[in-house]
Amino acid sequence: MPALDIAQIRAEAAELARLYGDPETFAAAAKDFFQAHSAPSYRQSLVVSIHAPLKSYDTPLPVLRALVNAVRKVATVNDSHTLLVAARLWALERRAQLDDYRGRGLTIVDWDGVGSLDVPLATLRRPRLRRAMAR
Repeated sequence: MPALDIAQIRAEAAELARLYGDPETFAAAAKDFFQAHSAPSYRQSLVVSIHAPLKSYDTPLPVLRALVNAVRKVATVNDSHTLLVAARLWALERRAQLDDYRGRGLTIVDWDGVGSLDVPLATLRRPRLRRAMAR
């Protein structure tokens, strides 16, 4: 990873903080910010028990500090808006994880954890089961 230009990173973080009012735009810009200032790495999945390393950002601490310091003031003004931004960032990361799992051939089923699991599983194709039942 190249040497960090802290002044440039602080300027980019300040520009990112100006986008904080729109959670969707902020989340997309934050993703670009982390991709630009991080060394991609892989970490072990805490969800999937098979060997499925996840793409991860290995962001240097000075970069994180610059972003936190830039966003801190606007984030503390409106708690409910900050929760919207956090939810958008979480959803963006969650979608990336699910896309990564799907890319590895894993089947992902949406389930709320309360209702019957039969409903989401019914949408899956089960060719072997159908062939066995047809005999």
